[in-house]
Amino acid sequence: MPALIWKYLSITKDSYGIVNLDKQCLQTIRDKFDEIYEDRDRDDDDLKDEYIVKLIGELGLVNDQTSSDYLNICVSGSIEYAEQGIKNRIRADREIIKLIPTDQVQPDPIIHPQISPNPTEPRKQVAEQEVTPLDKIICIVHQKSTKIEVDDFLRDFLFRQVNQKSNTSPDANIIQPICDGTIHSLSQGSLLDLFIRQLMIDRGTVTFLNSQTKYRLVEPISLTDEFESWTFDHFHGLLDFWLAIDSNIETNFPSPWTLNPDAHIDYIIVTQLTNADNDSSGKHSERPSTKSLENFIRDICRIQANGMFNTWYKALCTEENIATYAHLTNLNQKEWDRIGRLPMNALKTIKFYVDQEKQMVEERKTKKLSEDKTIENKPYSKAEIRANLHMIKLYFNRQLEDTDGIEIVPRLEAYCVDTAFQEMREEGYEDDGLFDEMKLFFQPLTVTEKELIINKNTLSTLYQEQVAEGMALKAEIEKLKQRFTEKDKKIKKLSNEIEQIIIKRDAAFIKYQSDLDKEENESLSKQLELNNIWE
Repeated sequence: MPALIWKYLSITKDSYGIVNLDKQCLQTIRDKFDEIYEDRDRDDDDLKDEYIVKLIGELGLVNDQTSSDYLNICVSGSIEYAEQGIKNRIRADREIIKLIPTDQVQPDPIIHPQISPNPTEPRKQVAEQEVTPLDKIICIVHQKSTKIEVDDFLRDFLFRQVNQKSNTSPDANIIQPICDGTIHSLSQGSLLDLFIRQLMIDRGTVTFLNSQTKYRLVEPISLTDEFESWTFDHFHGLLDFWLAIDSNIETNFPSPWTLNPDAHIDYIIVTQLTNADNDSSGKHSERPSTKSLENFIRDICRIQANGMFNTWYKALCTEENIATYAHLTNLNQKEWDRIGRLPMNALKTIKFYVDQEKQMVEERKTKKLSEDKTIENKPYSKAEIRANLHMIKLYFNRQLEDTDGIEIVPRLEAYCVDTAFQEMREEGYEDDGLFDEMKLFFQPLTVTEKELIINKNTLSTLYQEQVAEGMALKAEIEKLKQRFTEKDKKIKKLSNEIEQIIIKRDAAFIKYQSDLDKEENESLSKQLELNNIWE
């Protein structure tokens, strides 16, 4: 009986969802492929596909597209590259991941640090805790901007049904999200559904040191160096995504926990979170209180949810003699480096928020922005917001790059390129003819590689359409030529008739003048008679 490819590779997963495979089986596949392929051109895709089919027969595998796809990964690149490629593909293939058995080997016990007021005391280990699999969870979509472009993004991209195995039209896959602040079932197979499941598969088990009522799906990147602190939000301040047990964000997550691959996912779209304690994008969390050092450190620890307020505050106040927030903000880099009573990460975290406050104060001085100014009041142009949404698309696609049916998007959106230069002209920038040249420079980035590949059938169809269009145009030209000839004959006939009339008229006029000059026609009555005859 033919074997399944994942069984041949002896693929298993542990209780954390980490995938393992038998390297010896992988090496056997690569060796047999080398024997079949010998020294032939490995860049010939058609030849490679032919020999992969032969390899399927030799290995006794099920002859289907899945076996071909996995074997193609097995024989590509180095063995390390192939192993990682197989693992990534398995994690993305939800149908196969369900079938893979879980190792019965007990994982290493999870050790939590016991917080001690004295950092020098040895940390105690706590007993191993059982991982709790969650069968149901809620995704809270925090829509920070209500602009029409964000609504379109949710409908046309985030909630679009990913078409993995069918060829239905793109419009048939659009699912209108319901933005009424209540819970609804998230369609399985939608892009947001795949994104959540993929991230949770990659992360495996989630452990909290302190009780949490919600879990941020994607944390912003924060960096503090010798110059300043900065952050990068993958969603550019337009959206945020949280996981919670209930819509009111009141039930604590178990710790440790993991999300079942078959878990039911609901969603709720809100413009404001009901519980902002842990929302580092909210006003109170993003900006700790600076009224006192105690409030400042307490707010930071609440944002980070680390429960370290007593330790950090004591280290700064008692042991470093830093008594006020002003003392903290006046430290230079060398003085920060000499603080030895706090761990390195604690110092970086505190310094990040100090630098952030300094930057925001400087922005208020230079730009005269009010403290409570929201994203809705920011002067986003259409090109800017569309560009930010396009970068969010790129981030989602990067996370789901190994998933079938994910639409490939170009690095830049053509609309943004065209509109950006138009907006610059409207704002009064002089282009001196350079804008059009710059636009040409960016245009290759608005096209995907897939769009540049023309299928043979498409070429044949286009050629047939071109031939048909050419024949239709020739027939139309012949009709027009015939009509032209007919009209031309009529015009020539009328021209001859007009010419004969002119000749007769000229002869009559000469006779009229001759009659006027005769002596017998000198009387007034005779000339009036001749005039009447001429007229």
